[in-house]
Amino acid sequence: MENILICQDIIKLPRCLIKMELQKAYATVEWDDLLLFSKGDSYSMMTVLRPFATFSKAYGLNLSKGKSNAYFNGVPDSLKAEIMQVSGLVEGALPFRRSPLVSWDKVCKPKQEGGLGLMNDIIWNKAAVRKLVWWLATKPDHLWVRLVNHTYLRGQNWQSYSPNTASSWCWRKICQTKEIFSVAYQQQTWSTQNGQEYTVAKGYEWLREKGQKVQWCGYIWNKWSIPKHSFISWIYQHGNMNTNAKLCNLGIKEDNTCYICGSGVEDMDHLFFDCRYGREFIAIVGEWLRLDIPADGLLD
Repeated sequence: MENILICQDIIKLPRCLIKMELQKAYATVEWDDLLLFSKGDSYSMMTVLRPFATFSKAYGLNLSKGKSNAYFNGVPDSLKAEIMQVSGLVEGALPFRRSPLVSWDKVCKPKQEGGLGLMNDIIWNKAAVRKLVWWLATKPDHLWVRLVNHTYLRGQNWQSYSPNTASSWCWRKICQTKEIFSVAYQQQTWSTQNGQEYTVAKGYEWLREKGQKVQWCGYIWNKWSIPKHSFISWIYQHGNMNTNAKLCNLGIKEDNTCYICGSGVEDMDHLFFDCRYGREFIAIVGEWLRLDIPADGLLD
C-alpha cells in the first residue's frame, strides 16, 4: 500500500516512470517487475538506465522490451520522442494494470475443488455478521443483545422487523443478513435445542459456491512437491499462463515464438512438452527414474 501511495505522488511531478520487466531463464512462468523514476529529460533517463545495463550483463537479467514501457507526466511531446528514441522504450498509458491469471472466485475454492484454499473475505464477513443475528435469537442476556432490544427492536418480532432510516449503518447491514440466512436456518436446522449451534465456519461453508472435486489435486499438492512447482502446475491446470501465444492474442506482444528454443509457437503445451529443451529434460528425468518415455514426448 505504501509503495502505491509513493508511486502516485511521485508521478504527479514532471517526471518519467519506467516500468521494466526482467526476462529470466524461466521468464515464461515468472516475471520480476521494476519501477524506475527519473526527471523528464533524456540525460536523467540514461543516467538511470546505464547502471541497469551493467547489472544486466553481470547477472543475465535482460530487459523485456515487449513488456516494458515509459510513462510521462508534464513532459513535452518533443522531449518524449527524444527519450523514447534514446531508451528504445515505447510510451505506456497510466494506470497500468495486470489481469489476474486465475479469477478470485477460483482462488478461494478449496484445493480439492481446484482452488488455493484462500478465504473469501466478503463471504466470511457475511457469515461473521450472521453470528450477531444468532446471538439475537439465542442469547437474550448478552449485553449487545440487550442494547439492540432496547434501542431498535423494542418488543417487535425479529422475523418481520425492518430497520428505519434513523438506524445506524452497522445495524442495517446486520438486518440484511437476516434475509440471506433465512433459508439456511431451515435447511441446516441450526438450533441450540438439537446441538447444531451456528458457527461462522458453518455459515461460510453454506454461503460459498461449491465446485466439483478435481482429480489432479493430489498430484500437485503433496508433501513431496516444491511449493513453487505446485503453483506453476496449478496455473497450468487452469490454462491461464502468460505465454507468448496468449500475450499475442491479447495484443500485448507481436512475437509468439518460444523464448527458450527459438522455434515454434510458445503456448503451454509447447512450453512444457514440445520444446526441444523440455523434451531433453523429460528424457533425462525418465532415464533417471527408469521410466519408458515415448519418443514423441509426454504430450503425444
